[in-house]
Amino acid sequence: MAEPVGRRDADDDGLGRAGNPGSPRPARRGVDRLRRAELACGGRIVDGRACPLLVLRRGIHRALRSPALRSPGFERRGSLPRERFRRVSPRRDLVGHRIRPHFLGLVQALARERGVSAEAAVAAFVGEHLGCQATAVQRVPAFATNAVYEVEAGGHRLVVKASPLHDALRGEAWACGQGSSAGCLAPAVLGFGRLGSCAGMSAFLMNRIDGSPLAWPHPLLREVGVRLRRLHEVRLPGFGCLSDASWDDEGRLSLRHGSWRGFLDDVVRDVRALAGSYAVAAAVADAFARALDARGQALAAVESGSLCHGDLKAGHVLVAGDRLAGVIDWGDAVAGDPVWDIARFAHRADATSLSLLLEGYDAQAALADDLVWRIPLYGALWQLVDAVVDHRLGSRVGESLLAAMESLTNARRIETGVAG
Repeated sequence: MAEPVGRRDADDDGLGRAGNPGSPRPARRGVDRLRRAELACGGRIVDGRACPLLVLRRGIHRALRSPALRSPGFERRGSLPRERFRRVSPRRDLVGHRIRPHFLGLVQALARERGVSAEAAVAAFVGEHLGCQATAVQRVPAFATNAVYEVEAGGHRLVVKASPLHDALRGEAWACGQGSSAGCLAPAVLGFGRLGSCAGMSAFLMNRIDGSPLAWPHPLLREVGVRLRRLHEVRLPGFGCLSDASWDDEGRLSLRHGSWRGFLDDVVRDVRALAGSYAVAAAVADAFARALDARGQALAAVESGSLCHGDLKAGHVLVAGDRLAGVIDWGDAVAGDPVWDIARFAHRADATSLSLLLEGYDAQAALADDLVWRIPLYGALWQLVDAVVDHRLGSRVGESLLAAMESLTNARRIETGVAG
């Protein structure tokens, strides 16, 4: 039987503490448990960032206020799995390893209450933006906080990407649009907005790029380099991840950092915040802080942020036969030093592939002196970024931090050898 809305015990304030019997209570105990998990993570801040649990909890609160949840048959037809919420692990669930399926399950349950499936909601979203009927909708694997659907409508092959993280999704859609305009073969964005009216989900619609992931070394990497250079000519007022940007009513974005050095310092602060979990974290953060200080003048010379893809790798570069089909997955787009993008690529590519990319990007080798120290330093910093993300996903990252320290040591050796 569904729990009556508004019912509460006199000694329970919804957070597992004694409280005022007259104070309001959230509509469902599952939400209370999410709040307790959020508090176990240190309130609204986790490792110096806003807790994603808070974002998901707000979306669930909005959904739980729907009259659909109060219908007599809701418990039988698919409610929140309460027992699973009791086992929320604050560290493992920061981006929703377990919460995400429940959150999206809630969306689907609400859709069923309205007589609409999740796929039908996506089809309606496509129809709203394109004015044609979707003939096929299929869910495909995606990152923890996203739901991605492949759609066929009006003879077109499309993709709908949905997430409860509205601003992050908006940043990705904006980056796609800019990348497409710059000639970087990003997917064309065809629509952006709320997906449905009660679940707090946003979505954007884009064309689907057909092709296979590039296998390196591949001669088309020269063309990737040429197009990447065009992308980096797009300048932004500020620095930082577009997923962290804020937006005004006129669609203008504000980035988190006023300087490139400030963005890199934030990466180091994220590592220092792990000191409570890893004894080596403080020493790693200190070493990287000294490395940034040593190059402080050069880093300060980066006066404006270039639009960077932020996750350039073989799997995100699609080829069709002997032509470059497109560059996908812009969710990690960054405004920063263009070499940040190249270092991300170099971190996971072989030497031949990097040479091919640079032949297209810097045919005259005008950047050679800068690249020789920036790529190793930024590559080591990228390892820190990956370690912090993996930690938030619930992985142990002590060895990753040590590997980043080793990469920093190698970067210093390279720099010393060049200087000598």
